[in-house]
Amino acid sequence: MQNYSHAFEGISDPRRRNATRHDLYEMLMIALLTALSGGETCTDMAQFGHEKKAFLRRFMTLKHGLPSPEAFSDLFNCLNPQELGRTMTRLSVDWSDRLKDRFPDEVDDVLAIDGKALRPSFSDATDRQP
Repeated sequence: MQNYSHAFEGISDPRRRNATRHDLYEMLMIALLTALSGGETCTDMAQFGHEKKAFLRRFMTLKHGLPSPEAFSDLFNCLNPQELGRTMTRLSVDWSDRLKDRFPDEVDDVLAIDGKALRPSFSDATDRQP
């Protein structure tokens, strides 16, 4: 895996002093990999880290071990939501472009899947699907 810290450019580290024990980019990468694997919570992020520790160590130093659920929670409580949103949008577009480049014959268009379409969702008021 290439150096991934550039992926999170534009996100400033709002943590102070003792709260900076874990590397910002490592925490964000664990969070992203957890989300891509279906995880949703800070507990899921910590659990993913422990379950995939050998894999993560292939490209992370994890100098102070793996972050706890509280460390993830503290980080996400103080991150700038606009910075995070812009970065995640850019990552999504970059990822889609790379898929198109790598599999040009297999990927004509990227289809965004909304969570409401994945689970039963129906509007009684309008009598329509999402």
